Amino acid sequence: MPHILFPVDFSAPCANIAPAVHGWAVRSRADVTLLHVHETPFLAIDHPNLVAELATLREASHCRLDAFLLHDFPEVAVRRLQLDGRPGSAITDYAAANGISLIMLPTHGYTRFRQLLLGSVVASVLHDSEIPVWTSAHAEAPPLAPLHVHETPFLAIDHPNLVAELATLRVVYCHPANSTFPSATADRAHQLVHEAALEHYQSIAGDLDLPEYLEVLEEPTLVEGVQNSIATHKTDLLIIGRGRIQGVLGRLRSNSHDLIRSAPCPVLSV
Repeated sequence: MPHILFPVDFSAPCANIAPAVHGWAVRSRADVTLLHVHETPFLAIDHPNLVAELATLREASHCRLDAFLLHDFPEVAVRRLQLDGRPGSAITDYAAANGISLIMLPTHGYTRFRQLLLGSVVASVLHDSEIPVWTSAHAEAPPLAPLHVHETPFLAIDHPNLVAELATLRVVYCHPANSTFPSATADRAHQLVHEAALEHYQSIAGDLDLPEYLEVLEEPTLVEGVQNSIATHKTDLLIIGRGRIQGVLGRLRSNSHDLIRSAPCPVLSV
């Protein structure tokens, strides 16, 4: 059975995406785990009063989790769990060990400066997790209304235990526009890139049950091309792939980071 992990920190962005989490859970018949990671500070001095105070704070956090979004998940099996540790690694480790199908997280960026970042927890999960991650639109302020949840027929995404609900799927490919200094050689190279993209897509579209049409974008950068396409078609959900490299570099490539950070709609990265 599909299982959605919804890490929460009791913030307004978490509350704002609860309708989207509930919508995905209902339509994919998924269970939901609300996970709060309680960060316990390192104590240089093991003083009894400090230990008692930290235990009180931990218990208060647990009580807050029990009451958070208490009525937001009707018709959904919900588990509430608190773990100790560093949020990014705790979320990733729990998801890997417990058969999670999808992690749903809000981004945190209310100022111009913070829009340069995804937030350390979100970035850590995107870098390290092998599981699909849904992130909310990056915004300067929480949305005034709940995020839109599709009410259209299902379309399966080819990933274990993951079903996404979409109205229309468009597949886009972006490569740089032709050289500002055109020549016969540059024109031919540009045409070859275009033809190679179409040929490769046609070779895999049928097997993956993708739309026959590939939309080719020609923009200065991939991010600009995708952003313009989202605005033109009023896209509700952007689906992107992350890298497979593990270790220090992580799985989140630079284009993926920029797309997630700047997208005006939620992003599902797989």
